[in-house]
Amino acid sequence: MNLIQSLRISWLSPQRITHLSFGNITNHKTVNIRTFKAEPGGLFDPRIFGPSINYECHCGECKGKQNEGQVCEKCKVLVAEKNIQRWRIGHIDLVTPVVNIAIFKNLATNLSRLLGIPAKTLEDIIYFQAYVVIDNGLTSLLKKKQVLNKNMDMNLVSNILQEIIKDEKLDKKIISQAKELNKDVEKDKQENTGASIIFLENYLNFLEEHWQIKIKIGTEAFAELIRTINIKEELEKMRESDEKSLGKSDLEKLRFLQALQKNNIELEWMIIHKLPVIPCGLRPVTKLKEENTVFIAQHNNLYHKILFINNRLSEFLNSEFFFNEIIYSEKKRLQESVDQIIYGSSRGSQQNEIKSLLQSLSGKEGIIRRYSLGKRVDYSARSVIVPNPNLSFDQIGLPTKMVLALYKPFIIRKILKEKIAFTVKEAEKLLSEENPIVFSFLSKIISDHPVLANRAPSLHRLSIQGFYPQLSLSNSVELHPLITTALNADFDGDQISIHLPLTNDACKEAKDFILSSHHIIDPKNGYLISVPNQDMILGIYYLTKESKNKNWHYYDEISNLWKSYEQGKIDIHDLVVIPSCLVNRNFADNKDQLFFTTLGKIIFNEILPSSFSFYVSDLRSYNEKEEQYQGMITKIDKNEVDEKWRIYQPLAGWKKKDIIEFLNKLVKEVSRKEMVCFLDKLKKISFTYVTRSGISISPFELDEVTSKKELLRKTEKKIEQVDYHYSQGFYTEKQKIQKKIEFWGECKDELQRQLINNLEKNSNSSFYHIWNSGARASSENLAQLFVMRGHTTNYLGEIVETPIISSLWEGLSPFEFFTSVYGAMKGMIDLALKTAIAGDLTRRLVESTQSISINSSDCQTDKGILLEENDELPLFKQLYGRYLIRNICNKKEEIIITSETLLLEKEIGIIQENQITSAWVRSPSSCESVKGICQKCYGSDLSKPGEVVTIGTAVGIIAAQSLGEPGTQLTMRTFHTGGIADSEGDITQGLPKIKQILDNIKVKKEEKAILAKNDGEIINIEEKIIKQKDGTKIIIYPRSEDKLIRVSLGNKIKKGEKITVGKVDLEEYLKIAGRDNCQTYIKEEINKVYSSQGIEINGKHIEIFSRQMLSLVEIIETGDSEYLTGDIINYYQVQKVNQSLAAQQKKLIIFKNIISSLKDLSSFPSSFLAGISFQNSLKNLINYSLYRPVDELLGSKESLIAGQLIPVGTGFKEREKHLIKKRRLTKNIN
Repeated sequence: MNLIQSLRISWLSPQRITHLSFGNITNHKTVNIRTFKAEPGGLFDPRIFGPSINYECHCGECKGKQNEGQVCEKCKVLVAEKNIQRWRIGHIDLVTPVVNIAIFKNLATNLSRLLGIPAKTLEDIIYFQAYVVIDNGLTSLLKKKQVLNKNMDMNLVSNILQEIIKDEKLDKKIISQAKELNKDVEKDKQENTGASIIFLENYLNFLEEHWQIKIKIGTEAFAELIRTINIKEELEKMRESDEKSLGKSDLEKLRFLQALQKNNIELEWMIIHKLPVIPCGLRPVTKLKEENTVFIAQHNNLYHKILFINNRLSEFLNSEFFFNEIIYSEKKRLQESVDQIIYGSSRGSQQNEIKSLLQSLSGKEGIIRRYSLGKRVDYSARSVIVPNPNLSFDQIGLPTKMVLALYKPFIIRKILKEKIAFTVKEAEKLLSEENPIVFSFLSKIISDHPVLANRAPSLHRLSIQGFYPQLSLSNSVELHPLITTALNADFDGDQISIHLPLTNDACKEAKDFILSSHHIIDPKNGYLISVPNQDMILGIYYLTKESKNKNWHYYDEISNLWKSYEQGKIDIHDLVVIPSCLVNRNFADNKDQLFFTTLGKIIFNEILPSSFSFYVSDLRSYNEKEEQYQGMITKIDKNEVDEKWRIYQPLAGWKKKDIIEFLNKLVKEVSRKEMVCFLDKLKKISFTYVTRSGISISPFELDEVTSKKELLRKTEKKIEQVDYHYSQGFYTEKQKIQKKIEFWGECKDELQRQLINNLEKNSNSSFYHIWNSGARASSENLAQLFVMRGHTTNYLGEIVETPIISSLWEGLSPFEFFTSVYGAMKGMIDLALKTAIAGDLTRRLVESTQSISINSSDCQTDKGILLEENDELPLFKQLYGRYLIRNICNKKEEIIITSETLLLEKEIGIIQENQITSAWVRSPSSCESVKGICQKCYGSDLSKPGEVVTIGTAVGIIAAQSLGEPGTQLTMRTFHTGGIADSEGDITQGLPKIKQILDNIKVKKEEKAILAKNDGEIINIEEKIIKQKDGTKIIIYPRSEDKLIRVSLGNKIKKGEKITVGKVDLEEYLKIAGRDNCQTYIKEEINKVYSSQGIEINGKHIEIFSRQMLSLVEIIETGDSEYLTGDIINYYQVQKVNQSLAAQQKKLIIFKNIISSLKDLSSFPSSFLAGISFQNSLKNLINYSLYRPVDELLGSKESLIAGQLIPVGTGFKEREKHLIKKRRLTKNIN
């Protein structure tokens, strides 16, 4: 492995271009159409770019690998692989220099400041639209750097000539010549013919020769101006003045000059004398099937144009018959044609269809995103998905034809190896005939060669999972029912892509990390994602419900219980009395106890993992750590059993909420392998017993709500009263609508309550089982179906005043149907628009954190964050998987858990027992690692309960996916509610808030909240001001009358707290409250949005983003460091540099904290490869070449572009091994 440790980007100097180039291209020819051989001296010259055939020169005399490295004496072509055509470059010697317009356009502002000439004027000079005075010579009528219009004022020329005529010291011939020229000027002025423009150069040449006046135009003029800039002198001037007194533009200018000096870049390198020509292998010529027809890459056309203009200009310059104006026009055309190939469009011209080199790099279809980050995939397939409950967790059912096509090379290799066939064609024939021996080999191959299944859109890492294929006779892909949640798939026509890993290493990684059994836990919150739902929930509910007969039955063996069930003597739900020791687990030694249970619960408990030590009887009580064995009899006595049997109340089946809570606890207590095995068994029994239950749906099972008409009549009467009060002026329009919505809401709630009461009375109905188990049909769904649809929303998301009083079962009237359409269309519009916003947000989330991974074991920080019990999230959920940074003490001040302890189930139990309400823990937001996060600050891997996160884990990408994936899910929720107003909340309430925080959107002045500048007490509230007392200091806050106040007199408020309602400006909050408090605020606000939508995201993921947003600082004073003023640098890196400077007693860096939005982090990251691949490729290329020229390839994205192993997971380990090996070799050499 050739490991690249870093890359550097810089401007090409003329000397570097000459060094890199393999020759000068002199003509625009490409290839001979008849022979398809490259033309010497042309754009594919083999002497420059290399041979077109492997190990064969152009003339054909030197052939074979034995001649590799030799140059043919006849054609002068190097004998080598034709692949060298992809990296050897040539150049074009330009007759006249041109400006690199890409660099100029990005630096125009700074150049304008240095030269004192407006940027637009500089552009006019380059494009022959204006003259500039380089040297005013002996005249006082002109000034240096004075810009003159192309249609020069002839009076000015006449006045200068008059100066020469009056100078008696000059030779008489010169004076005579000046008089003649002056006569011509006067004549032209009188005739106003404009002829003087054509002959203007004659005057200018005369003035330069005899009066030392230099007036230039075009690139030559610009080059002369650039040479007048002395970087050292300019820097010394600026350093003499106080940095604090410099304005923003001056600081930018200072930073620009410092960057030029630091990177040894000369501004003259903007002038191109030799135009580099990219390797011909990157702009190929392809022979088409038609005779004598070739397809030429478009960049060749641009080079053809440059060569044509360059050669013609050479002829013009060597001829005496062309006016200067014609030559200027041709020079301008040369400048524009070079602009076209570098930048994309020439000045004043329309956008060309042919993409420039820079345009080919940028955008979604550019080289970087299309070919480096996204590659065309071979060995892939695609089909519609269907469920197959008979599959195990790591299995996928694939059509036989698909498997044969995917594994074809492997089957052929096996056939040839076993000598069943001796040629590839014979093997292919056996394959096409589907010979039985083929399936014998195929079964062996697929048993140890997994495939990858990808469900688009790939919102998180669980969207790609590995499986072992199982042959299927259908044409669909068959999936395990429990993996659909992770893949965000359902069985309504969704499709899935199948990819085949080819190499042994890829197969090993798929087996070790990507198999479906490794993806049972959601990395965003650490909860089980492979949870049962719908039919499976109903099956478990049916299996675990209890029913009590009049008399109890005793069984001393489980086998006898099964016999009675098979003989029909008892049902699966019937309560029976058994010795508690029969169920083993925590009752294994209790031989003198009896308790009540059912065969269904015994079946469920039998499949629980062997390491789980409890028999589960009442799931809700077990989850809440209450006594769950109400039917336990401690003394074996018939009378006691009779009494217990009489008072015992049978329990309902286990509900979805309790089942999921139990599974989330179980996954932390047993091993992954046991959990996967249990889930497979759970799937099997749940499907078995839901089938045996015979539960189906019939709307006739629900009794009609007879009071509906009366309730509607009463509500309509209330509405009439509201209308009357409105007409009398008691209500405003807004209040009237609100009252109507309120009354209709109360009506619907009452109807819904009565419907549920009727349903609960009929507890043996199928509808009741489906609803009560939580498998399907919420109370809201049932209300819409059978009593009243209620209010809908319009296009703007506002509640429509008139509700739909009919239910779906009754049918909607035409008016109600069209009212309902508003809400449905709102849902469809949201689905289309908001999904795109959330998708874009996810992309920027990943871009901003893709370089963050676990790169060390401990950063040795002594800082952390305080986690406290709150209404939204219990403390034990916040603490799980984190390291303590301070000891936890009980009420007696005794240490119960020491610092540096990883908090897992055991420690969480101790915290709950001692009723601890707060704890100081390590956090990603306080980690002091410069290039990533350490293991101790991150804690445990959320997808691997109890395990510390491994070094090399891409925690930044995981955090981005954790925030982005539910964002997209929320946008789609409206799709399922049909726009009903009181259904689940719309993402439009949450996503804009996330966008506002993460993008640091500037808050409008009228929307901004007033923040407390210090801790203190509110002492006065007036109409226009609020006063706060901070010790002896009084702080006055002006306020507008329309802003509601959040505080009252005597309230003690903290620094940064909101005094009035409104949005918080993050930059203002940072300035007032400081860096740590600002991080906490960002975390809390993001968490509020997600939790309000019912989504739980672990705090560690949000902390990574709050850390990233405040990870950069701006250098105010550089001190004795190597940084530039205005540099944006990592906070912890600056702290370490300052520690080093302090140790050496040098001047420290002064900086200020800044908030970086997702756009800032994505657009200008520390890596130039990552930066130019995101957006603004051209601007970023120039900026990085000046300010951040070195890319250390720390992130996944830049490593991929550079063709390196990404520094995460196994790639991190491989890189580390290679670096260690390289260090040893270097040490041995030294």
